[in-house]
Amino acid sequence: MADKEPLWARICEKHDLKPYRIQDLVKWDFVDWVYSASFDQMSSLSKVRRAGWNETLDAESMFRRLFGKLRSERIIP
Repeated sequence: MADKEPLWARICEKHDLKPYRIQDLVKWDFVDWVYSASFDQMSSLSKVRRAGWNETLDAESMFRRLFGKLRSERIIP
């Protein structure tokens, strides 16, 4: 994504966004790790459930809330 800074700058200008650089918004080391792991990243929640951690999170609602906040702060279009 290093070559996408000029494109992101044009998007920021077009949509009157705050002039953040992509590298200031994204942790690329983590993204690289997630997509390049040489092992299966499946995991189980059984142990934490047995320990009493039963709260769940509605991922769709969470992402809608977070993207709404990023839009209202003029970080994404």
